[in-house]
Amino acid sequence: MKRLFHSLHHRSLTLSLATLPFGVLALVSALSITVQPKFSVARFPLQAAVVLVVCAFACIVTLMTLLRDEKSGYSSTRLSVAILVWGFACFPVAILAFLVLREILEHLIT
Repeated sequence: MKRLFHSLHHRSLTLSLATLPFGVLALVSALSITVQPKFSVARFPLQAAVVLVVCAFACIVTLMTLLRDEKSGYSSTRLSVAILVWGFACFPVAILAFLVLREILEHLIT
């Protein structure tokens, strides 16, 4: 893991831009949850959980890189842009997490 972060040193903006497709994937998954009728029990949790885990992993790795670059003297302008892009990429992941938890809890209760 240390080698991964060493190779990503001062690449926060690039990594934030690479995280954007994961945000789009999470947004599409979240929209499919809200638009489609009820999912089948066997299919929905696994697909949504896989998408959520992959997208959350991308967001967490990017956040850790942002924090490390901030401590190491990365340009404040580039860091600000990277944080803004990261926020746009990871906000749909948070929405997807909320929707997945809601659907799973709703299914467990009924």
